[in-house]
Amino acid sequence: MPEPIINGLLIVVFVVVLTAGYAGLSAAPWVPTRKGERASLAAKLKLKKGQTVYDLGSGDGSLLFTLAERFPDCRLVGLKISLLPFLISLVRRLAGRSRYRNVRLLFRDLYRTDLSGADLVFAYLTPGCYGRISKKFSKELKDDCIVVIEAWPIPGLEHRDKIVGDRQLPLYVYDGHQFRTGR
Repeated sequence: MPEPIINGLLIVVFVVVLTAGYAGLSAAPWVPTRKGERASLAAKLKLKKGQTVYDLGSGDGSLLFTLAERFPDCRLVGLKISLLPFLISLVRRLAGRSRYRNVRLLFRDLYRTDLSGADLVFAYLTPGCYGRISKKFSKELKDDCIVVIEAWPIPGLEHRDKIVGDRQLPLYVYDGHQFRTGR
């Protein structure tokens, strides 16, 4: 194989590994939300036409695509900083064409993205980033923004609902104002 091709492949591998490492250290590694959890969440949500949903660390876009089919009149935004799952989500969106017209995928750091327009925020992150993300939520989220956290509750905040199912990780539901008031 010619040297320029080998060098190009090494650069691509380096970038994929670097972005995956940064994502894993800053918020969470790529661990997809299970199909049952996506279905439970989609069934419980009562989104209205025109509302905006953010998936922080959207991975391969599975949750967004599930929501797109159930809520075609909502704006769905996925944020991902790890290159490989982001590219997979882009391919899935392109393959879905008009079915996913309301899904926007951004290769962007969640900490550098304004969430003030969110009506619902979903996050499957590691507890190590909860302090930083809670501070961001307290500054940016509307009082009535719904926050759904998968797997581990936010320490010090009482969730207003907990969605559990057979062989599923729990989903903890909060309101935006809780990140400012602590209640």
